[in-house]
Amino acid sequence: MTLGTLNMNTTPNIAVLQPRVYFANDFNRIQVWDGIASSIADAGIDRPAAAPGTPSESSGNVTEGTHLIGYYYRDSASPAGDGEGYGYRSNLSDTLSLAVSAGGQKLTFSVGTTGSDIVRSTDPKVDTIVLVMTAVGGTEFFIAAEVANSGVASVEINVSDAVLIVGTSLVSVGDAFSHDKPPLAAQLAMCRGYAFASVYHDARVTIGVTNGSTTVTAGAGTFSTAWAGRLLTVDGGSKSYRIASVASATSLTLAIAYAGSTNATASAVIQTTAPNRVYWSRRYYPESWNIATQAIDVLRDVDDRIVAITEYLGDPWVMGRRTAQRVVFSNDPARADIVTVSGENGVFNARCVVKPDNDTMMAWGSNGVWSVAGGRPAHISKPIDDAWRAILNYDEVDRIHGWYDPEDQEVKWAFCAGTSTTPNRVLVFDTRGRRWRIDLYRIGLNSATIITESTGRIRAAVSDATNGMTYVAGGQTDGVPASDALQGRHVVGSGSTTTATVVTAPLVTGGKGAGMNGLSIYSPDLDETVYISSNTSTTITHGAFSAALTPGQLVYIGSIPVDLQWAWWPGQDQSIEKIPEKVVLYMVPSTVDTRIEVRQHRDFGSSAVNIPVVVGRTFNRGVTRLPDGFAVDMSTSGGYVEIPTGAAPAKVFQIQLTCDDPTGELTILDAGFKSGDKAPGGDGE
Repeated sequence: MTLGTLNMNTTPNIAVLQPRVYFANDFNRIQVWDGIASSIADAGIDRPAAAPGTPSESSGNVTEGTHLIGYYYRDSASPAGDGEGYGYRSNLSDTLSLAVSAGGQKLTFSVGTTGSDIVRSTDPKVDTIVLVMTAVGGTEFFIAAEVANSGVASVEINVSDAVLIVGTSLVSVGDAFSHDKPPLAAQLAMCRGYAFASVYHDARVTIGVTNGSTTVTAGAGTFSTAWAGRLLTVDGGSKSYRIASVASATSLTLAIAYAGSTNATASAVIQTTAPNRVYWSRRYYPESWNIATQAIDVLRDVDDRIVAITEYLGDPWVMGRRTAQRVVFSNDPARADIVTVSGENGVFNARCVVKPDNDTMMAWGSNGVWSVAGGRPAHISKPIDDAWRAILNYDEVDRIHGWYDPEDQEVKWAFCAGTSTTPNRVLVFDTRGRRWRIDLYRIGLNSATIITESTGRIRAAVSDATNGMTYVAGGQTDGVPASDALQGRHVVGSGSTTTATVVTAPLVTGGKGAGMNGLSIYSPDLDETVYISSNTSTTITHGAFSAALTPGQLVYIGSIPVDLQWAWWPGQDQSIEKIPEKVVLYMVPSTVDTRIEVRQHRDFGSSAVNIPVVVGRTFNRGVTRLPDGFAVDMSTSGGYVEIPTGAAPAKVFQIQLTCDDPTGELTILDAGFKSGDKAPGGDGE
């Protein structure tokens, strides 16, 4: 399946109903994929542009007198589309008032392109045209005929009023509710058969404006052609301008001339005039909307704007940056009560909301991660709030996305750290031990979901940000193609330079991700990571190492090394200094050589401390001394390791684990400090 014309500069939100997949990004009209077609398409169907043309008449059964005649388009392959007149459809055309005379009671309409009596739809979803007619002098429409949208040149209406009025009424197949196409929207959620949608509150653009002109220009793909009616405000300006029309993705027209200074590269924001409006569809018809009447404003009594809509326990929840409200209704959302949820429970974006099970919802926002399980939301990320706040790139919070890993029973959120625009840090909550950590990936993670394999096994699937690959959590997680015989662990051959490394085993060169392009390459000997730009079967071209690698050295392609830092441990009471007895690690021993390095930090220090140890001291089997920590050989550890902490007291402590060799499987069960209230004994532990 391809994404068609979906603008990929804005990340879409996705929802599923009956059982189609819908995409909303506030740039394109809502898009839909039926699970079969090769590409997504606009959701909803445009109504016919004009009333039917006047048909030719001949002898037949239509009752003499004046009838109203119209037609609409429908998708008979949509849910319930196998019944006459049913399925996802367009609004009715304008109607033709036709006086049928005696002797001219069979009506024949030509079917074709512009100029025909009945004009075919150009929407590939449409396969049927439905003609409707009233009885003489009546106002209620009944289905009079159906015809294929292609391959047929004419269609006849040849039915008397007596037969017509006992047939299918247009009201009975949903004409009482408008069948407008879905609105332009960014937020999308399905709840109790309704589709709920809202816009995003702004779009930042770089534009060209000219004093005294109504024309605004931009680079390719900047403007949505559906932005007419929105407001444009240039940074530093005091006036907002209404957009009268959008001619193309590079040109729009303002309602009045621009009064500011001419600027070919002005920074501006485009906003909606109704930032907190929520729309909903006809029930069980997510492609039929009445935008004029089926809408409600939320967050009206708080200084916030919608950034997410989700379903939770049968109610739509609308969320801003710091606020959440429930839309509570019985049968009609128009009669809903808006109930504000207690606490400062906002989200960064809609993809920050994760549901590990039917009763639990967790979300990450500027105040931290909060969780609700049927009652009042609780702030649960306090132990790690200082850590993520110190590294989060707040300019890239729209890239944050979360998922649940059912095998590890962990909720995870990928985010951008520092100045990075690639989400390669992952905030992790272990639901079993209720512990937090922050993982580091060398390759950014763009999206994730839950899948069911053919065996019935439920797993998380994650797509990376560089190589265009998707992998299953618990399997390969470094983006290296499965067809690489050595799974990224290669031996350096002769002839390498600082920017080109030769390896002795064949590399993958084809496939969706163009071989190894975009992956990281790590040298343990240099302790340096660079990124691959291209490769042949023997040579990797990459960013510059500080020195050329020599034959026989190892390089690792993919997400190596792995670095884990446990939450700060306050030693039971942060008001005084303590000395824990030792660091304790619990792990599953590896069947092959796999080494991890263990370092300790004290009092929120960014550098690991050097632990003084008595000369000649021996440690657990498989533990050796490093200048700023210890190395553990997991193949000889026996699954349990004790490491000294040193005699210097501190108020808070932290463990850092690093693995720079992916051989085997790295499984850390737990880690922590064994506490004591006095300095350990004379052997230096």
